[in-house]
Amino acid sequence: LFTVIEVPVWIMLGVWIAMQAVFAAVGLTTPGFTGGAAYLAHLGGLVFGALAVRALATKANAIAA
Repeated sequence: LFTVIEVPVWIMLGVWIAMQAVFAAVGLTTPGFTGGAAYLAHLGGLVFGALAVRALATKANAIAA
């Protein structure tokens, strides 16, 4: 009934970003369809998180347990 397909995370991330962008555009341009701002908030959170990781990440080696 169900099939599991392994897909690289970069492909799924691209699909997710595209879906959020399309839903945001539809939500902001179609009367009666709500949620456009929420989809933009998801994209904004992704961008903020990526920038925060880039700014705060260090290149130090992990401590061996």
